[in-house]
Amino acid sequence: MFKSKTFRRTALATAAVAAVAIIAIADTPANLTSSLKAGKLQLKSAGALAFGPEGVLFVGDSLGGSIAAIDTNDHTSPKGAAAINVDGLDTKIAALVGVPAD
Repeated sequence: MFKSKTFRRTALATAAVAAVAIIAIADTPANLTSSLKAGKLQLKSAGALAFGPEGVLFVGDSLGGSIAAIDTNDHTSPKGAAAINVDGLDTKIAALVGVPAD
């Protein structure tokens, strides 16, 4: 469909990041970050991003054709999550763009 190498690489990296995130969530080991190696990250082009469990950030390198897992060291849950009211959100958005809500 699209013959651009950049598009194909980006689509492949996005699919790979999504697959890694799904696998990481479905089959989480006792300590996800224990297998990560410290070092300097060499990215040619950061593309798709996805967070996994235990504060791991997955970064797809669309030009390099790879995925990096970065330990963000953010292992605590946020305290006091804010309540979000979405009642009538469709009506509010429709009013902002000037169209009927239905």
